[in-house]
Amino acid sequence: MRITGYILLLFGFLWLALGCAGSVDTITRSIGVQHGKKYPDFASYTGSEVREAIESALGECRDRTRGVTLPAALLVIGGILLDLGGRRASGKPASETTSLEGPVELIDGRLTVRIPLAVGGDRLAPYARGMGKIDGEYLNVTIPQRLARKLKITEGSRIAVDNQKGKFNISAFPEPALST
Repeated sequence: MRITGYILLLFGFLWLALGCAGSVDTITRSIGVQHGKKYPDFASYTGSEVREAIESALGECRDRTRGVTLPAALLVIGGILLDLGGRRASGKPASETTSLEGPVELIDGRLTVRIPLAVGGDRLAPYARGMGKIDGEYLNVTIPQRLARKLKITEGSRIAVDNQKGKFNISAFPEPALST
């Protein structure tokens, strides 16, 4: 439904931009050139002749210009379909959120969090694609170096992982202050 909405919006916009905007040329041509020949500058005109010239120019424009009703209707229908598609997508039940926390380990030179499948790793695995790999009874999630630097994650850091909003999220706990 959303794809159809986008197509209708695009088609309606292009129709308006290319088709209807081209009718401006018709208006200027009919008023400027055609009526300029009919009514030269050096003569005086009565009110009825001026009205006739205006009515003639408007009638010619009306006959030659393209209407905007159909492309405008396509835009409205496309917008409605996008709205309905968005409402339908937001109405989907959210998957159950799984949230776990644990330590970061150094495995094969990479910062990794090992999540037992039995306590929620199986529910997090579909969200950790690209970062996670199932290894026996564990979901091993390798933390990208860039993210580790940003969150100041090192070996032994405690982190939390979850699948809120349909994404695999990693957050770090602040390091406790040392007391002297």
